[in-house]
Amino acid sequence: MITVLLCAFSFVCATVLHIFACRYSPDKNLKSKLFLQISAAFLFVFIVVSLHFTMPLMWACIIIYILLVPAYLVVYVTTELVSPSKRILMSVANPQGVTYAEIIEYLEKENLITSRLDELVISGCLTRAGDWYILTSSGRSLAAFLDIFGKLLGRGVGG
Repeated sequence: MITVLLCAFSFVCATVLHIFACRYSPDKNLKSKLFLQISAAFLFVFIVVSLHFTMPLMWACIIIYILLVPAYLVVYVTTELVSPSKRILMSVANPQGVTYAEIIEYLEKENLITSRLDELVISGCLTRAGDWYILTSSGRSLAAFLDIFGKLLGRGVGG
């Protein structure tokens, strides 16, 4: 049981450290690689401690820890990159609801395409060169991941 608790504590520490890094960093780029590095460091410490004290269930905990990393990254990326669906949900946040016309008005004010491109530039997935937008290395990685995951789920480009 102590092994499971130590594993959970290690993952929570990695997650909390990543959240602090995201909140207090002056740049607002996606910090997925940073989380991978932090979680790998905490996993390494967990493995060393588990081997030193010959803790039971070490391998099961390592597998669970490794599976938690992409689960967290999916949640992190989807909260960082605001989708049109999320914007619509935010526009309907009024407890009484809103009309179709109010939703359209909200979305027109939001300027969905321009704001989305700006978010992708700020997050480090795109760079802008004049009128051209170019994928960065992290943008290519994210696009490849989303493409593979979409194909795995049998979905098209639009999700």
